[in-house]
Amino acid sequence: MSRIVSEGTGVRWKGSLEILGHNQQVGVIVYGEQFASNQDLGRRWMTAYIRGVRDYNDAFGPAKKDRDRVVRVLTQNTTVTDPLVYEQMRPAGLDPNSRLDIRSIDEDLKYYVESGQVKDRPDLSHLIDTSFQQYALQALGQYTRY
Repeated sequence: MSRIVSEGTGVRWKGSLEILGHNQQVGVIVYGEQFASNQDLGRRWMTAYIRGVRDYNDAFGPAKKDRDRVVRVLTQNTTVTDPLVYEQMRPAGLDPNSRLDIRSIDEDLKYYVESGQVKDRPDLSHLIDTSFQQYALQALGQYTRY
């Protein structure tokens, strides 16, 4: 989006927050069965992920804490390799505690069932396992700088 705007080939109309509101779940972390079966690996990965989300939020939030370091890591490890692009980008809204909005997921699922895109409505309590996230929060504590 930032590239399209900077090139003048388009304008930003509205962001997902303005269209969908604050409580819209737009992404989730999904563990495969084999990965999830390794409790230690799953816990360590989620702890590292949440730690990274917090660093990202701190760098792109009002405090801009360690922004240069975070941008350097991102340019070295993502497809966005120009540090100046990060000055134009609007950061993704990532929950620093990695909470899921189950109500939002359920509402989306209801829409997909009603529109015929999903035939059988699955029981979300059998699909969603927050144990890795809960472990990470116990290890890291709740994020309080938000």
